[in-house]
Amino acid sequence: MSFTSKISFENLSSFQNIRISSGKNLILFTKVDKELCLDEWDYYLNFLPEFLQKDIIKYYRWQDRQNTLFGKLLIYAGYYMIYNRKIDFNNYSKSAYGKPQMENIGFEFNISHSGEMVVCAFSKEKVGIDIEQIIDIDIECFNSVFTSDEFKEIKSKKGFKFYEYWTAKEAVVKAIGLGLSLPLSEIRIMRDYVSYKDIKWFKEKIIFDNYFCTNVSPVKSVKSDIIEVKF
Repeated sequence: MSFTSKISFENLSSFQNIRISSGKNLILFTKVDKELCLDEWDYYLNFLPEFLQKDIIKYYRWQDRQNTLFGKLLIYAGYYMIYNRKIDFNNYSKSAYGKPQMENIGFEFNISHSGEMVVCAFSKEKVGIDIEQIIDIDIECFNSVFTSDEFKEIKSKKGFKFYEYWTAKEAVVKAIGLGLSLPLSEIRIMRDYVSYKDIKWFKEKIIFDNYFCTNVSPVKSVKSDIIEVKF
């Protein structure tokens, strides 16, 4: 992976177009560390169509509203960086299991957020991404979602190992798009990939300060351009 650059959302047109291909993904991220003032909120919200605005303002906490807003704006930014034109969100929808999707845009995407971080992955293949803030937790509460071997390794190595395994499983769930109907315990962590029903998902690990992120793809040796979008 390579952290290539930062770009301002206001200057998307000045950025050289990004090419995504089999084995070459794009990951955009942003940090949401303060509440927007009313003028800023209205400005960014109006980049989206009314039906998405209504979905966003339903959230009670400002952090949830803004994380959801900036997740959509990362889709906007990624599309602009790939095609050098604005996206039409009118074909945006969610699957029966709640996975965001858009038809006929030439790529797959997936969004995740945790704490102050929002990430969005773009790929020509199916893609899943999950990010988690690294905090002190009681890992015993999660033993049912790991195999016995996975849980032994988590307990013996501690540190990032829980988040490495957890985000890998969650990323596969999101890539497949079956939501909570897919048991995490049936997703197996292997050395170089994650498997579910004999299908391999190759993982890319990313660490942002105190956040652990995993991006998965059916393509081996996937590499991503990782770019921060500043709002």
